[in-house]
Amino acid sequence: MKAIVQVDVSLDRYIKKHEKLDKKHPIRNRQHQLAELSKKRFSEYAEKYGHDHLVITEPLLGYEHPVWERLDIWFNPEWFEKYDEVLYVDTDVFPTDDAPDIFDHGGELDAFYRVPYRKRGARRGIFLDITEERYRETVFNAGVILINKTVVDKTLDMVKRYEEERFTEDSVTLNYAIMASDLRIENIDKRFNVKVLGETPPAYFYHCSGRRKAEDEESVLKWLDKRLHKRSG
Repeated sequence: MKAIVQVDVSLDRYIKKHEKLDKKHPIRNRQHQLAELSKKRFSEYAEKYGHDHLVITEPLLGYEHPVWERLDIWFNPEWFEKYDEVLYVDTDVFPTDDAPDIFDHGGELDAFYRVPYRKRGARRGIFLDITEERYRETVFNAGVILINKTVVDKTLDMVKRYEEERFTEDSVTLNYAIMASDLRIENIDKRFNVKVLGETPPAYFYHCSGRRKAEDEESVLKWLDKRLHKRSG
């Protein structure tokens, strides 16, 4: 069995680190309609391919911000007592009508299957401990993550250190843990995580990252409506 997991927990349930974030991005994390659309789309996507769709709505880790709740997939052994693979997706990611089953694009469960991702800028911070080659072959965007028990087993000790000051974000924690492991890295189709930036190429999953989604949610919804659905004629 396989599951698609999203996190939709109110920011108000966490400690006040978000106040510092809001000074820089005053309407950050308030895209209610987009989150509802993402959950609806992935519920339909999961049903189409026979997978479970689960939404975390209560704090499990309770650390700083809802994005950290994805770490429960590492910490709670019940996930892989029930499921062979888990897909974590952010609530600003949207599958198109014709998106194929992402789980068909993986393989044997002894590797980390990543969506290829070009990180802007050079390695820096804690990633200077990682070779340039390993960094390039492994770096991924944490908004779309395929996870299996082998990935968890080989990264759990490092992920447990998430509260260390050097792990500034959950995505930093997960990227570093996987890079520092001996996991084999395999790529899947890059169309499973296409960021919406200007002239965006065709995608299976559109990822509406950035400030625009907060500043003009309605225009992002209209943009998505033109691209998510099959059109006749």
